[in-house]
Amino acid sequence: MNNVSVSIGVDNGVFVWLNGAYECGALAPGGATPGEYSFNLGNLTGANYLEILREDHGGGTGWDINVSATGSVTTPEPHSFVMFTLGLLALGAFGVKAHRHKNA
Repeated sequence: MNNVSVSIGVDNGVFVWLNGAYECGALAPGGATPGEYSFNLGNLTGANYLEILREDHGGGTGWDINVSATGSVTTPEPHSFVMFTLGLLALGAFGVKAHRHKNA
């Protein structure tokens, strides 16, 4: 993903980590205003973990979070599922042959 950007509006404050590394944080009174805190994460590859901790001191609460990027995202899951299914079929076929051979 390219040009990953995050825009956050929260009531009271927010703290953000990317892949366990602290990115930013702030405390401010008032309601959630979209775009109150904005930052760019740049280009990301592979698996990434974005953690957002919303600070709340009671009273009016709310939040607005928008994460956007350009480019495409590819995931290995569809291929992994096909390989897993083929592996199960192969084990099943081997198990049937082994069972028939043992009883013959």
